[in-house]
Amino acid sequence: MFSVNGRVKELCKSINPDEAVAYGAAVQAAILSGEGGKKFEDLLMLDVIPLSLGVETGGGVMSVLIPKNTVIPAQKERVFSTSFDKQRTVLVKVHEGEGTKTVDNFFLGKFVLSGFTPSPRGVPQINVTFDIDVDGILEVTAEDRSTGFKKKISISNKGRLNPEEIRNMVKDSKKYKAEDEGVKKKVKAKNTLEVFAYEMRERAKKIEEAVEETLEWLEGNQLAEVEEFEYMKQELGRYLRDNPSYSTSNSQVKVPIWCTWRCPPNGWVCLNTDGSVFENHRTRCNGGACGGLVRDSSGCFLGGFAVNLGATSVILSELWGVVHGLKLAWDLGCKKVKVDIDSGNALGLVRNGPVANDPAFALVSEINGLVRRDWLVEFSHVFRESNRAADRLAHLGHSHSSELGVKRFSEPPSAITDILRDDLAGVVKQRGVA
Repeated sequence: MFSVNGRVKELCKSINPDEAVAYGAAVQAAILSGEGGKKFEDLLMLDVIPLSLGVETGGGVMSVLIPKNTVIPAQKERVFSTSFDKQRTVLVKVHEGEGTKTVDNFFLGKFVLSGFTPSPRGVPQINVTFDIDVDGILEVTAEDRSTGFKKKISISNKGRLNPEEIRNMVKDSKKYKAEDEGVKKKVKAKNTLEVFAYEMRERAKKIEEAVEETLEWLEGNQLAEVEEFEYMKQELGRYLRDNPSYSTSNSQVKVPIWCTWRCPPNGWVCLNTDGSVFENHRTRCNGGACGGLVRDSSGCFLGGFAVNLGATSVILSELWGVVHGLKLAWDLGCKKVKVDIDSGNALGLVRNGPVANDPAFALVSEINGLVRRDWLVEFSHVFRESNRAADRLAHLGHSHSSELGVKRFSEPPSAITDILRDDLAGVVKQRGVA
């Protein structure tokens, strides 16, 4: 019994399944031979695959790319990755069937993809494509996205399961459905635990690095102020929370104003950025500019920039300062950068991300694109008074035409030499050097 539009109807039991299959085969043969006449002109026949097609993944589990009853020709692709650290090869095993585990399915073929760079597990992106044509010939391709290495295999219909074996496999899949569901849950739980364990290992490494950096900072800043010690403690504490990107921007602990810039640990550089908007009362137009500078842990000036942005807002000029500053740091070869943003609002957009229709969305996306995998970047917020050099460079940006683009400085301009001299004196004071 079944219901259609609220009316209960009885199933038709007078049709023999074998006769229906034979009738369908006869109709298709008539269409292919062209002998059906006008009766078959408007009749559309669709070929489908009888069993699901997929590859074997960790634990011998079948990962389906093309489900059964998919109309052919068809093409499906999915991205996989490695299961172990520094894995150099990947074995691609192709199966067809409805079982959760590949041992219950029919093996079609295999090949090995090699030559990609050894990386931590989960990092390589391996694109696997299944392409089946109208004749049922399956072509499986695997490609490493980073290197472009590619390998493929072609599987014909010869040696595949016959109709009787296909029917038996479908019946078995229904018979053992509950057992297969249990296997799926077990594999999912195992994979979840494995991923969590690897994440904890990576987090432990970051915590260890943060501890070492803090101890190194302590050695060089024995005479720092109370606020600085408290600030460093809170910075270290955020690595111990469940969310490594936990923000301390709302904390009451601030870098003291007298410290005109924050000394990063050895091996890191400090990027100070600032943005400003200048109102021309004569023309009644607003002009934006940004500026910034990169210094090493000893206070040495590595490079600076000033940009005339034209008409823009204060927040966007702050974000433009981060973009140009990161590009400068990258060009200088700096791979560990602590970015001090003058605006707390701009820092919030960088950390949390604006909505898609926000004017800042494109700039924040560009900033995220600049933060590369082999590049350690940390963002924080400083007082306006402790960002004087970047503020002065931003004002310099108002003085040159926007057609000139970015103006970079390999040597500190005269407008900030006094500020840098005061900063270096502050470094001496912090480190206890007479």
